[in-house]
Amino acid sequence: MEHLYKEHSLRKQKCLNGDWKFITDPEDKGTENQWYKNFPEDYRYINVPGCWNYELDLFAYRGKAWYLKEFDTDDCYLQISFGAVTGLAKVYLDGELLGEHYGGWLLFEFEKEVKAGKHTLVVLVDNSSNSLNTFPLNVVDWYKYGGITRSVEVTEFSKPFIRKNRISYSLNDTLDNACVSATVTLVNPYKREYKTTVKLFAEDKLIAEKKVSFKGEETFSFGDAVLEDIKLWDINDGNLYNFRITTDDDDVYEKIGFRKIEAKNQAIYLNNKSIFMKGVNRHEQHPDWGYAVPANINKRDLQIIKNLNCNTIRGSHYPNSHTFLDYLDREGMLFWSEIPMWGFKEEACADELTHTRALKMHEEMIEQYYNHPCIVMWGLHNEIVTDTSEGYELTKKLYNFVKEKDNSRLIVFASNHFDTDICFNFSDVICMNRYNGWYSGKISDWSELLHGMRDSLIQRGQDDKPIIISEFGCPGLYEYSSFNNNKWSMQYQSDFLSEVITNSIKEPGICGTLIWQFCNTASDKDLAKARGFNNKGLVDEYRRPKLSYYTVRDLYKNID
Repeated sequence: MEHLYKEHSLRKQKCLNGDWKFITDPEDKGTENQWYKNFPEDYRYINVPGCWNYELDLFAYRGKAWYLKEFDTDDCYLQISFGAVTGLAKVYLDGELLGEHYGGWLLFEFEKEVKAGKHTLVVLVDNSSNSLNTFPLNVVDWYKYGGITRSVEVTEFSKPFIRKNRISYSLNDTLDNACVSATVTLVNPYKREYKTTVKLFAEDKLIAEKKVSFKGEETFSFGDAVLEDIKLWDINDGNLYNFRITTDDDDVYEKIGFRKIEAKNQAIYLNNKSIFMKGVNRHEQHPDWGYAVPANINKRDLQIIKNLNCNTIRGSHYPNSHTFLDYLDREGMLFWSEIPMWGFKEEACADELTHTRALKMHEEMIEQYYNHPCIVMWGLHNEIVTDTSEGYELTKKLYNFVKEKDNSRLIVFASNHFDTDICFNFSDVICMNRYNGWYSGKISDWSELLHGMRDSLIQRGQDDKPIIISEFGCPGLYEYSSFNNNKWSMQYQSDFLSEVITNSIKEPGICGTLIWQFCNTASDKDLAKARGFNNKGLVDEYRRPKLSYYTVRDLYKNID
């Protein structure tokens, strides 16, 4: 869903994007008054995908809102797919609750057998938050837009179908042969037993197959087919192979890139070559579209970032769209994907609902994004209390869970407690967020700070691990210049970033710098940021370059 390439050729699908009926529910009376059966007459129309905050009277609205869309089907087993809804969604079909999903930025689906005719789809969306166990919390340094932010699609099935798949591989020592296998979850909603042959094709060539028979839902693994003389997926060299999985009645297309990522000996290796991760943090957000960023804007963002001589993007602080990651796959850009878990304190980390939601989001993220070669890091969380026992227990649980789900990528978290962090055992790379020279201290602190990191890690038994400066930066207001190098000026921002990058590349074991951030982004209304934005972008919110953009471009150009 929302890929740049064709995903299926045998399915009957319909996109429900466009006008939906819409009404807010600030008094929370919609469920009691059964709006899912009797939608209010005083609705307006709103576009899906989109964020309701771009209605002139709803910019600051947080709470509940209702959507309605009508569509027709034949007799079928119906699947309704939502690319993303922020944050809690309750879905009703023809007045009946199908279920609910929590957590924006991830796909979810509901299914039901239906008769031919017109159907009414109603969605209750709630983007409210609190300071304990919502993802994200009540106050975070990005704007919490509400709405159905990615595409909605319905699929009519009359035969059993493929629900999900994973294409895995191992590479030989010389990295020129790949042993490929597939794991496929099949769904048979009918009472009779279903027999079929599951087949795996690579570049239109059948490489593996398996005869299966089942009722209900079942997962099958098959393969171990060797592909010889492969071209590796690499930085700026997005070699992709076309795969197709079929049954007798369904199919799914995937694009796979073969690559190897590991961290050892104070270095990060891609395809057995040490690399320096030259990157930026990027919110998938735009002042005219919120989270519903169009494909052409995503493509242009990548072009601007590549022109910066970057090779890495961190998706801060939530899973980005498949559209954007497809562009990264194609271009050979590394990506760090994480869930929206930012700033959780002790009580939040100890809360059982926090654990349940975090585990579920990681499971969904890995399941849905596993086949993207650009993703080389799973991020557990960002700037939580990893200097406390509560943070330790949660981080340990998440690390072990993610490692079990996918051992082919690096698992990391970004810490703002470097000196006192007790969770580095649960990160394959030490990732430090630091803002000396802005929130505290001076720019000149960076040389001593970076030089002392390795000794600190040796004392904690983490000497083998590489280091990434995962966040650093300061605001620079677009077009504000200063002879005196004042804070908030573009000159101060440029000098700040130059100091950090220049000193980082001098230090053995520092293997990456990820600037905060690519572009200015709308910030939480309660943080009182200048202009309502986090202004630390190398470009402003409309992607106009600041002085620091050119400074960083020149610095990154000279780093191998």
